[in-house]
Amino acid sequence: MALALVAVVVAGLAVFAAPPSVTSALTVYVVGSAEDSNDGMCGGEDCTLREAIDAANGHLNSGGPDQINFAIPGGGVKTINVSSALPFILDAVVIDGLTQGPTACGTPLVEVSGTSGAGDGIFLQSGSGSTVRGLAIGNFSGGSGIRSSAGGLTIECNNIGTDAAGLAAANATGVRLQSGPSNNTVRWNVIAKNNAGSGLGYGVLANPSNGTLISENSIFDNVGGTAYGSQGGTGPGIVSTSLQLPAFVTMSRPAGGVVEVGGAFIREFPATSLGQTAKFEFFASPTCDTSGFGEGKTYLGSYTKTDADDGSLDGVVRFGPNFGDAQALSGWPPGSRITMTATHVQSGSTSGFSRCLDPGLRIDSTFPTSVPVGIGDPTISITGAGLDGADVVALVTNGNLQPLAVLSPTSATTANLTLPSSVLGTPGNFSILLKHADPTLGSSVFFDFFIGPRIDTLGDSSAPVGSENVTVVIAGEGFKNAPLNTTVIRVNGVDSQTTFVDATHVTATLPAVALAAPGTLQLTAFNPRWNAGSNILPFFVTPVASPIDSIDAVTVVEPLVTTVDTTGTGGETEATTGEGTGTVAVANYDGAPGGVTPATFSAANGYFDVYVAPESTFGTTTITYCDPLGGTALYWSPDGGLNWDFIENVTLLAATPPATCLQFTVGSDPSVHPTIFDRGGTAFALTPGPVLEGPAVSPSLVPVGTAVVLSATFSDLDLPDDSHSWTIDWGDETVTEGVALSAVISDSHEYHESGVYRVMLRVTDEAGAYDEEQYEHIVVYDPSAGFVTGGGWITSPVGAYAPDPSLTGQATFGFVSQYKKGANVPTGNTQFQFHAAGLDFKSTSYDWLVVAGAKAQYKGFGTINGSGNYRFMLTAIDGNELGVGKPDTFRIRIWDAESDLPVYDNQLGVDENADPTTALGGGSIVVHKK
Repeated sequence: MALALVAVVVAGLAVFAAPPSVTSALTVYVVGSAEDSNDGMCGGEDCTLREAIDAANGHLNSGGPDQINFAIPGGGVKTINVSSALPFILDAVVIDGLTQGPTACGTPLVEVSGTSGAGDGIFLQSGSGSTVRGLAIGNFSGGSGIRSSAGGLTIECNNIGTDAAGLAAANATGVRLQSGPSNNTVRWNVIAKNNAGSGLGYGVLANPSNGTLISENSIFDNVGGTAYGSQGGTGPGIVSTSLQLPAFVTMSRPAGGVVEVGGAFIREFPATSLGQTAKFEFFASPTCDTSGFGEGKTYLGSYTKTDADDGSLDGVVRFGPNFGDAQALSGWPPGSRITMTATHVQSGSTSGFSRCLDPGLRIDSTFPTSVPVGIGDPTISITGAGLDGADVVALVTNGNLQPLAVLSPTSATTANLTLPSSVLGTPGNFSILLKHADPTLGSSVFFDFFIGPRIDTLGDSSAPVGSENVTVVIAGEGFKNAPLNTTVIRVNGVDSQTTFVDATHVTATLPAVALAAPGTLQLTAFNPRWNAGSNILPFFVTPVASPIDSIDAVTVVEPLVTTVDTTGTGGETEATTGEGTGTVAVANYDGAPGGVTPATFSAANGYFDVYVAPESTFGTTTITYCDPLGGTALYWSPDGGLNWDFIENVTLLAATPPATCLQFTVGSDPSVHPTIFDRGGTAFALTPGPVLEGPAVSPSLVPVGTAVVLSATFSDLDLPDDSHSWTIDWGDETVTEGVALSAVISDSHEYHESGVYRVMLRVTDEAGAYDEEQYEHIVVYDPSAGFVTGGGWITSPVGAYAPDPSLTGQATFGFVSQYKKGANVPTGNTQFQFHAAGLDFKSTSYDWLVVAGAKAQYKGFGTINGSGNYRFMLTAIDGNELGVGKPDTFRIRIWDAESDLPVYDNQLGVDENADPTTALGGGSIVVHKK
């Protein structure tokens, strides 16, 4: 009859309600004495356990096993101290300690206590169908608590390795089931503390050839090494080679076909054929065994799953993806470590314990989920829990290889993980395991990661729009041709017709629907068994046939600054991304990608393409293009080369024809085009736009009301067929413009206020390409406006003194600058001393003086410490002219007249015409009005 089971926890041990005793034996022997004597008689209160075993061995069973019951007088727990080995059991018998009195499974009233010389506690040598129930068996340090070489054995409701109170009473091994017989059941027992004598301290050592069911026990603190049978196994809790499956299971988190178990997952569990059933049992313990695998102190519950024919034809039982009915697993004691066993129901075979799980340490996801084969030591991002533990390390396992991975936590839930290249050499999968350095604290579940194929080159990189079923030869590594795992080329995520050639080559047919419009196609290789994809290479669909001269691409799976470049007859293209992940490619065209030469400019060979895959995380891409024909103006096409827009903010890196290099940056702001993702691949054209030479202004130092003349020349390879216009911003809110009838520009202007002015000249061709140059400075002075005097000190800031930027301290000054009557050059004297640097500057002459309101500025020459030739510019503001309480401010710039190298500037890095901001520490500045 079935045995009902209800589990509770008492004093840390699993205690079970008593199942009814078996009553089918024909002969019953009652143990009435706790003595260990043997007078050959078993009757009444004189019958000892030793005598009862001898009597049962001497009785030939005919209708079922004999039964040994207990009725030792008196209350409480009765202890039978065994001084020598009990008789081996030679015929089927039921030894039922629960008959001693009203009790429950897990609270025995009969203890069988041995010594080092007593061998095994109970040894069932022969006789199939025996049962040992309801005893506390311990202190057999020279053997096992229960040992059997018979089949059909049931061991239930015993304490093995502890006394009736749960205190240690260690055996060398708890339960030992020798090889040969089968169909054994070990259930509802407390098997703990077994580590005595010369034994290895196993809880259960099971070696039968077929079915040993080990279920719903409390197995813990059995100290010993790890042993492996012919089909695998695990350490001190259960060592079992009885399964027709691997003898232990692991919890894992692969991409599909799994069972969720309270946040963990179970790896595929192999079976002999489809339609098999597995029962998973789950346990909690305060700590793990030192082996890193588990024992199970508190039984939590179970889940049974029968395999369905999933079409894989691989004889694998896959469980999942949901585990919603495993309610028993919600609410294990806080801080517990979790383990599990698996039982093959058809054979009744139970595995050893799984790896011991710390539920607070886990990997939930990775980005990316796979990497291409052979890409070095990539860094991936992981999310999970407990990632910042000081003792947490990461392993990757591929077969027996278990190299360390470099774990760099950024928080408790996020980390970067650098994978070792030793596991990335072959497409497939490996597992990532997080574990504590202390094995008793457990590990995470395994997390499956995948290695995909890699594509290196495309035989053709472009095709004209409207092409029909273009076949492309693709070279790379890791291509497969196996059932359920044949490499397929995906075009924008859709499988294409793919033909396997060899491990490094496939061909793919690009369907007409993908070639129906201009754009960029993403080609990836995909191995379906591992759900693993390759890097991306772009394929360009152009309005007409536009052969690509050269192409290169890079895919990165960790946040990096990435550079990709290619050189062709049309020029050299380089793209450098901001930090991020994704794919970037560059290509050079032999001609206009749209097949139509632009009407407003000629790009010659200066056509190129930059592609950034849409899922990339790069924020910016800086593009450099060097044109052997000397182009200086850049355009981009939003429609594959049919129409072109001019790009501003382009930096000319080299301006010496015939070779020029331009650099520009595109970003992800959707309002500023071109963006990093425009068209997926964005076509560019470099044209020889206008190039200014000059400008020059004469005179550049003038009194108010005097005209100045700006003149400049420009060149353009499109001259004389191209027309040009010009604009001049004179810096005083006056702008003039005109049309250049030749390559010469000239215009004049008259300033009506004193000041220092910058002038900007721009020349633009009819296609919108332009060049602009700035002229510095035009100085306009008013001799009648006044003069400036000052004296005092400032605190010289860090960085002001170029030879030693660390110096700071007090600097003193005194100056006067004025125009004498009728003069057009100012006179005066300027002195500046920075004492910490030993700097003593004195002026020798002035160039000009400009006084405008509260501000005065003048420029001239001078010496330092009595020698040298230095330029200086002094700017001062009279605070009283701005209002009551406004400070006087001062700035002086000094630089070498020959080398232009700076010597001193107390407002370093600021425009030389900006207002001074350094307030005086003492003294005053006065702007005098005439």
